[in-house]
Amino acid sequence: MQAWKDIYFSSFDNLPLYGRCYPAGGQFPLKPGAAVVLCLANLSDNSKIFDPIARFLSQHESNPVTVYTMDYRGRGQSGHDKNWHNYTPYIEMRDVLDFMTLNNMPKVTLIGTGRGGMIATLIAASRPNCLKGIVLNDSAPVIETHGISRIANTLHKTPNAENWEQATKIIHRIHGGFYPKLTQQGWHNMALSWFCEKNGSLVPCFDRRLTRIFRKIKLNRKLPELWHYYIALRRMPLLILRGEHSDILSKETLEQMVALNHICQALTVPDQGHAPLLWDKPSQKAIHNFIMNI
Repeated sequence: MQAWKDIYFSSFDNLPLYGRCYPAGGQFPLKPGAAVVLCLANLSDNSKIFDPIARFLSQHESNPVTVYTMDYRGRGQSGHDKNWHNYTPYIEMRDVLDFMTLNNMPKVTLIGTGRGGMIATLIAASRPNCLKGIVLNDSAPVIETHGISRIANTLHKTPNAENWEQATKIIHRIHGGFYPKLTQQGWHNMALSWFCEKNGSLVPCFDRRLTRIFRKIKLNRKLPELWHYYIALRRMPLLILRGEHSDILSKETLEQMVALNHICQALTVPDQGHAPLLWDKPSQKAIHNFIMNI
């Protein structure tokens, strides 16, 4: 059963964009006084990856939360940009802020996975008064170069699939080492969030030209550190999740992040890499407790 309402809107440059609303308690109109959460996906992900955590939060038995998700331009059900140079965190942040305004979110908690965490940090630096807190899911001011190289290679070489069984095998082959205890059903669910049906085939749910952004990155060098943006979070309630097998967020960087924010909480998610899926109950409960106590 569909637990959300589809949201269709246009960007500032008239690109069709898509989002979802999971109402607190599972019913419309929206419950007054309920906490509001906006989930921001990783580089190539879309709203579908957040469905389990959105259902958990919005259908919580005692303190349900209204949850929004959004597909960036070029991902999921949002339109593809004719100019791939617009696939940047700054343009995506502008789309996110417009989405927040459109849906009357004056005060929101952000859950940002990877790229979404970077966008959340930019919002904290530019519009801190619109945020109650941030959950950074395997997102950091220091990004490990070998992790970015792996992601670039993965996005570039992910093939189309003929059916869902093949799609599941592709996802398992690509990500198997990062989620060693994920069940077969879990791999199938990941494939459902990764692939979309198009012209009788299953294709990745992102604009293939998204991979061109890596042309701007010198993957044989250490990436610039973004601590000057992270400083904006020093007084922001913050929960950081790190995958035990992450190749993007190191243990050392996590320790530095915690040291810079005295109201920060941190959780390492066992048996997961970049990025934790937020499908497991400990992560979901930690996120809900964080939201309820800020």
